[in-house]
Amino acid sequence: MPRIPPLLLITCLALAPVAQAETAAQRPGVADPDRREIIAMDPAGRDLVLTEMRLFLEGVQQITAGLATEDIDAAIAAARRLGLGMAQDVPPAVREQLPMAFRQLGRATHADFDQIAMDLETLGDTQHALRQLGDTLNKCIACHATWRIEMVDTGRGLRP
Repeated sequence: MPRIPPLLLITCLALAPVAQAETAAQRPGVADPDRREIIAMDPAGRDLVLTEMRLFLEGVQQITAGLATEDIDAAIAAARRLGLGMAQDVPPAVREQLPMAFRQLGRATHADFDQIAMDLETLGDTQHALRQLGDTLNKCIACHATWRIEMVDTGRGLRP
């Protein structure tokens, strides 16, 4: 049986609640137990933010795999793709739909990935990078524990 790296397992377990297909809000007569703050977004904005989150998860996997195999160049490349440059691609219309605290946490997360890439380049220390990645994942956990993104009514019956 293949051994799953502990960081990858922790990441998957932390994000598992996000993958639930049905929420209580979709079942008539059932109170929604999800008490996270709703971020109401238009469909395009929601799609962009959720796509970025999936890219974070993909990048974390690539960084972890690179560190596990001592392929520091692959880990650096993956971390750099998730840095502040990625955040600059978010259109202002989408940014305006996001609460300031969400944007600040997102910016700090992107900056963390830039720091991981820079430290790997200068130090080459995979254990240090893993500790940094663990700290960064705490930001992901905090975000997913605090907010949920739902679509606003666009005339097609979509509601937050």
